[in-house]
Amino acid sequence: MPRAKKITSEDLCRLALDYQKIVAGMKITIPAFGEYVRSQGYAVEDYLIRRNKEVREHIAAYNQAIVQRNIDAVIVFHGLDIDAFLAKNSSPQALKEALTKRDAYYEKIANNASELKKKKEKLKQENNQLKKELEKAQQDLAVKRNHDRDAEIQTKNELIRKLREIIYSRVYPEMANLILQKEGIFESVNKLIMPEAIDAHMMTADQEIKTFRSNAVNELLSDFDEW
Repeated sequence: MPRAKKITSEDLCRLALDYQKIVAGMKITIPAFGEYVRSQGYAVEDYLIRRNKEVREHIAAYNQAIVQRNIDAVIVFHGLDIDAFLAKNSSPQALKEALTKRDAYYEKIANNASELKKKKEKLKQENNQLKKELEKAQQDLAVKRNHDRDAEIQTKNELIRKLREIIYSRVYPEMANLILQKEGIFESVNKLIMPEAIDAHMMTADQEIKTFRSNAVNELLSDFDEW
């Protein structure tokens, strides 16, 4: 049994040109073309043909030209000059052949129109499917954003709760309320303590602990002195 020949891109393109003549204006499919290539003695699977960019682009361009030609064939109408037609085909045999050829022409137009209609329906279905997928993706994105926002709000609320517990457990209630108001957490508080007094009893981030004097802070820090 003869050994199957290896194939190059040049061989595939050459065989594609030969195959175009055989199919005579019909679209080329990879499986059918693969069968033809293997019938010529080459050992090549369909997936290898699909991976070959050069031949894949060649077949795609050919198929696109076929589609365009079918479209042109549908939209062009050739009117019949009956007198000229009968004069040219005066014998029964000539008339029969001319009518057969014209019948085949319009049969081809009808087939092309039918194929274009199928393509239109397929594209419509694909378009509807893409719209559904886009709508679902947008809904999923909205749900995720709402979930992330809710999670962020929950995290902040939990932090505020813990801070309030710390403040209320370590600071006088009136001063605690004023601190929370200053941070924008409370809108209104008891005015028993003046806001100016808060600044005198609050330690800022750039202030040294040793220079700060506050019974509440000193009480918190006293636990660390034992270590």
